[in-house]
Formats: sequence, C-alpha cells, structure tokens
Amino acid sequence: MVVQGPPKRLSLGYNFSKNSVKRHFSHLYYTREMGDGAKQDRRWLVYSKVLNKIFCFRCKLFNQGDNSQLTSTGFSDWRNVLKRLKEHESSREHNLCMKQWAELDLRLQKNQTIDKYAQDEICKEKIHWRQVLLRIIYVVKTLAKQNLAFRGSKEKIGEEGCGIFLSFIRDDRRF
Repeated sequence: MVVQGPPKRLSLGYNFSKNSVKRHFSHLYYTREMGDGAKQDRRWLVYSKVLNKIFCFRCKLFNQGDNSQLTSTGFSDWRNVLKRLKEHESSREHNLCMKQWAELDLRLQKNQTIDKYAQDEICKEKIHWRQVLLRIIYVVKTLAKQNLAFRGSKEKIGEEGCGIFLSFIRDDRRF
C-alpha cells in the first residue's frame, strides 16, 4: 500500500446514506468535544461511501491485532457512534497507531520514508516507459501519415531488412 498522506473527506454538503431507521453519519462526528469545551478534529476518522461505514484510518493502516469494527469491518451503528468513538480513541491500540502515524507523517513531509529509494526507482521506470510509449506512438503516426510499411522481411530488431518501424524502435532503444 502506498500512503501519500491522510485521506480526503467528503464535502460538507454531502448527503450520507440512511439506514433502515433513518439514521446516518454526520460531519459532526469528525469533531470531538473535550472536557474544557475545546474542539478537536478526529483526522483519523474516515467514512466509506460504498460501505456506509466509518473506519479508523490510522488503526486500519497500522493494525496491531486489534479486530474492532473501526479497524476491520467498519462501524455503522449510528445510534451508538459517539460512545464507540470515545471508547476507540481512548484505547491503547489506537494511541499506538496514532504515534506510528505521527512518525510516518513526519517522514512523508521530509520525503524520507523507508521505501524512498524504491519509490524513486519506480518513478524513474514509469517515466522511462511513458517516454518509450510516446516514441512508439510518434513512429506509428509518422509511418501511417506517410503511408509506409511497418514490417520488413525480418522480425527481429537489429537484423537487416527488419522494416522501418523496428529500425526506428532500435534507434530509440539507446535512450
């Protein structure tokens, strides 16, 4: 799984799906009211439109054997959602996952994740093959515009008589 940052939230105007007793998720659940009246954003809370359930993004990402609904299958008991959210955010497992997320978030911001070099290589490879594909498209369009034959009498790149297309491809392979 590639993590590039926290998940995106749905817009404030989004109408959440209702269950059989006409209850639904609300944007209000994204905010936690503290004992002193201060409000804290639950950045870890994610709503799935497809499942009509909520998840703890960070616990789902760093699951340490916690099989609670917020971590595994999703939670959709909208009547008891506040109680369940309070229980979850005070759990030991959740706090460990929050700590791991804070470390990952810091590394993401500094672009120093453990797979940085692998991701750089994947990015270079992607750029290379995109350029190869663009060259092939260019050669095909050029040959088609000029109404030239693609094939020659041989079908291997580099052999005499391999045709115009393979000759151009052979020349581009050095890039």
